[in-house]
Amino acid sequence: MNITKKKQINPTQKVTEFAGNAGIAKLDRKQRISNMKIYDFICILLLNEKYIQSSAMKANRKKELMEL
Repeated sequence: MNITKKKQINPTQKVTEFAGNAGIAKLDRKQRISNMKIYDFICILLLNEKYIQSSAMKANRKKELMEL
């Protein structure tokens, strides 16, 4: 699978809105979120935000992502 290929999928509105709220520009969302790997990564972030209740754990995950 080509991880740079665009238009592999049609992203859901919820994922697109999440990316927009995170500060990803509309043009970038349109071009990049249709890539399956990027879409999956954003879904993981969305699920993390929804199900992780501890603010300390959220802060640790954010720190790990920033170091990535």
